[in-house]
Amino acid sequence: MTNFIELENQITIYCDLDDVLAQPHFVNGYLDKFDTEKGFFANLPANYENVRAIQKLIDYPHIDIKFLSASPNMQADRDKLYWLIKHFTGFKLNDVIFTRLGENKIKKINRTDFENCVLIDDYSVNLIQWQDAGGKAIKFINTYDNPIGTHTRNKIKGIYSIEEVVDYIIG
Repeated sequence: MTNFIELENQITIYCDLDDVLAQPHFVNGYLDKFDTEKGFFANLPANYENVRAIQKLIDYPHIDIKFLSASPNMQADRDKLYWLIKHFTGFKLNDVIFTRLGENKIKKINRTDFENCVLIDDYSVNLIQWQDAGGKAIKFINTYDNPIGTHTRNKIKGIYSIEEVVDYIIG
């Protein structure tokens, strides 16, 4: 990831939850449950490698970690917040930003300059919108994703583990 992130400046890393940190695809019928079942997201299994990597970055100087995730309703927001509290320490509640499914994540960020902002997400549409706004986009490639696809056509870096980002930033 050489020259991908300029370390002289403060960096803000926005990280998606679904299929990046939490693993809803491992649950049968997860799309229906996500929308209607109270507590569904709160009890999802974690991608522990990615959780450990983000935890390393939470207290690292010159890096702000924010969680940016889409959900269908307020109950799912509460479940996601509970999931974050179970799996992370040292983050602030104002570091958690929720959008509704299908909403452009850029519109929920209160800033105009995205030069030192990174989005780690598994959904290429979000990454393309982020990159178009001037931010840096990193595609987390899941076990069911194609490593060559929309993100590669748009020159978006693909990774298989957030640890790759950590190794670049803190070695």
